[in-house]
Amino acid sequence: YVCDICHQPFTQAIPATGHNFVYSQTVAPTCSQQGYDIEVCTGCRTSIMTHFIDPDGHTYSKTAIPATCLEDGGILYTCTVCDETEPGHTKFVSNETALGHNMGEYKIVKGNCDGTFYLKQAACQRDGCGYTAYELDGDQNPVVYYRVQFFNPFKTKTTETEADGTVIPKSYEYELLQTSFVPAGSTATYEGETPARDLTREYGAYTFTGWNADGDLEAVQNNITATAAFQGEETQHWVIFYNPNGSQLGQVQYVNHGEGASDIGFTPTYSQPGYYLYEFKEWNKSFEHVYSNCAVNAVYDRVGKQYKIIYCDIDGTQLDSEVFNYGNAPVNNPTNLYKEPDETYIYAFSGKWNYKYEAPSGESTAWFTENYSIEALRCPEAKCLDCNRSYADVQYNPEVENNEHMTDIEKGIIRVYADYYTRARIYRVRVMAVDSDGDPIRNAGTIQVLNSNGFLYKTATLDDNASAVLELTYDKFYTIQVTYSGEVAQHTITLDERNLGDNYPTIRVMLGSPADVQEDHADHCTCICHTALIGRIYIAILNVIYRLTGRKTVCCYDMYEAHADQLVYTA
Repeated sequence: YVCDICHQPFTQAIPATGHNFVYSQTVAPTCSQQGYDIEVCTGCRTSIMTHFIDPDGHTYSKTAIPATCLEDGGILYTCTVCDETEPGHTKFVSNETALGHNMGEYKIVKGNCDGTFYLKQAACQRDGCGYTAYELDGDQNPVVYYRVQFFNPFKTKTTETEADGTVIPKSYEYELLQTSFVPAGSTATYEGETPARDLTREYGAYTFTGWNADGDLEAVQNNITATAAFQGEETQHWVIFYNPNGSQLGQVQYVNHGEGASDIGFTPTYSQPGYYLYEFKEWNKSFEHVYSNCAVNAVYDRVGKQYKIIYCDIDGTQLDSEVFNYGNAPVNNPTNLYKEPDETYIYAFSGKWNYKYEAPSGESTAWFTENYSIEALRCPEAKCLDCNRSYADVQYNPEVENNEHMTDIEKGIIRVYADYYTRARIYRVRVMAVDSDGDPIRNAGTIQVLNSNGFLYKTATLDDNASAVLELTYDKFYTIQVTYSGEVAQHTITLDERNLGDNYPTIRVMLGSPADVQEDHADHCTCICHTALIGRIYIAILNVIYRLTGRKTVCCYDMYEAHADQLVYTA
């Protein structure tokens, strides 16, 4: 209450009515918190917790945690029910102490962004650690390094070849020989092979004299580039002239680097056994300016040796000749040669030529046609029959061709002789078997022909007319033997021109005993041939005489007259 006049307050207490709590909800217990009911006053909405329930407790799973460089290892227990924020949700039981860092090798890294100095840094080698540390000095300050690079500024990049074949550098490039990182204040040392420089037009050799550096290599205080320096040397080179077989031409010459050698002073010559001549053409390289030791080789044009071939007939008559170089073939090769037949053979040119030499194998003849090769014609191992010299060492020289003291082969002359096919002439004779009266004996049997050595040459059978024509090749003497009913008659004949052509003679071979011959001839002959012994001697003498004189051979004169030109032989 407040006074209307003085406004003084005045209070009068009204007693509290008290709370009227009623059930609202239940909160379930967790792993670490109690459960409870909540009651709310219906008048003022004040809430209270009642009917508490104990916590459920944690349900753990185990996880093994390995030790790391800085943390221990052990077992981590984690509740599988509650939230990670609840107290006691996880707990760690240690059973392995921390391992400590496993530092690797210290490596050079830039000390700043532009690389004006360098440091050495090492990193822990355990996976996931990532710890790094710098190399420290005694005061626990990082050790500072500087980069020192050694270069050869005369590394050949491109080349050009001089006239004498020497390769000379045309341009250069820098070759990095070594990179070192040296602690500040220390000495930089080159540890590679001594730098070298190729020869140039000015000098034939160079000597390494040291390093040109943009800093102090004895006490390094900054990054340094050092380049190799060289001093040229005065040098002499030898020049030697050679033939293709390696023989030296003239004397060895020594010339200063870049200067020229002089010619040998004469035209070089070269020869070797075989079929070629060699004419000097040029030197294989220039020696006007010499930049290194120089071997100069003579270059020759190879020309086939010259040969003269003479074609001769079989009797030595010269038919034709020509001169040709080895590598070619003679082209004349006369053909259609003719040789008169003789009494024994008919001849036909074979198209081949017979060249005679004495070879190690014992051969004595080589055949060739227009397609022959000189190697086959002139066997290098063959010996001249006249001079016993090897054919490979001689050649034809027209200027001395008529030198009477040189053999043909020394002159390079090849003499060949025409070769002929030979064919024995065919001789013919008719053989007829007759009785003592000169009458043919029909179906009189067989004929055997024996050659001059007594060997059987051929056989024949008498035809119905008691005759047979024999074709004989040349063997001068043949023995004709006729056999009939146990009777044998034979005679040796000589082949001559009468046996050639179509008008060949007939030989009558008489089969019968000497007595039959005498009795048969008694009525026709007055000579003494009918007397057995004397007649046979007389006939034998007549046969010899008649043969020598080319007359017919007969048993007796009267029978020759009776039988005209037919030959009759006695048994």
